[in-house]
Amino acid sequence: MACRTYNPGVRIGNWNEDLQLEEDQTKDFIGRKARGELHIQRSQNLRDSILNKKEVSISRDGNVHFGDVVMLMNKGDEKEPRDDAVLSLHIDAMAMHTQDEMSSSIEVSGSCNCSPCTRNIFVVTSKDGAPTGECLTYGQPFYLCAVGEKGERMYLHSDKASFNKASKKARHNAVTFVNEPSALTEFIVLHYNPQFRLESEHSPVPSNAKIVLTHAKTYRNLALEKDFKLRTPFGWEYEISCHNHINFASKAEKDVNHFMFIMGVAGDTTYPVPPQQ
Repeated sequence: MACRTYNPGVRIGNWNEDLQLEEDQTKDFIGRKARGELHIQRSQNLRDSILNKKEVSISRDGNVHFGDVVMLMNKGDEKEPRDDAVLSLHIDAMAMHTQDEMSSSIEVSGSCNCSPCTRNIFVVTSKDGAPTGECLTYGQPFYLCAVGEKGERMYLHSDKASFNKASKKARHNAVTFVNEPSALTEFIVLHYNPQFRLESEHSPVPSNAKIVLTHAKTYRNLALEKDFKLRTPFGWEYEISCHNHINFASKAEKDVNHFMFIMGVAGDTTYPVPPQQ
């Protein structure tokens, strides 16, 4: 009796092992989905956690104090129209929800989303032990801190540019947040107009007004690199560095070096003043 030696229904090779591998992959996918470990879930958790709406502190006397929660904003250039941008944490989705999510350095960028949220609010912290509530003054060293969900703090940091360590595109002094304070995390505030810097020294720093934020160690100013943008999980954002962009005609810093401590204003619709008793 004639018989066929082969037909398409015959299973050949390690078919049993292939089936088992597919089942294992399916079980692993279901398990990681249940634990929230999928990349798409991490990305969504990142956006949900770091874009939570927050509130900045209220400036009742018009000045910045130690312990205040602020945003650091660079206003748009009137001559070359561009959007306002605020200093923001640049956190990759894969770095979130780990046991040491705040233990390493975190890059920064200039985001055009100027609504207060977890990634763009910072605490003005004393370097020399000044009490909370005392006014920050021009020329006084201080720390600018990002606060994690568990209360851990990271400090705005910069250092001299080198071949291996510099801002990615502009190649100026890199700016990051690190988990330990040092001489490289100290900053001072200068008046935005060089002609008034000597007179303004040791006077309170006003909120919602132009200032120059200078790195104390390198004496380079925080700068928004308007000609360079970085791709982040939140879209295209400006690169941030420490560099002195000088207008040689006026001998003063350009607008990219002018920042503002954004705070709530007493008496507005968001932060009403309580009635006097």
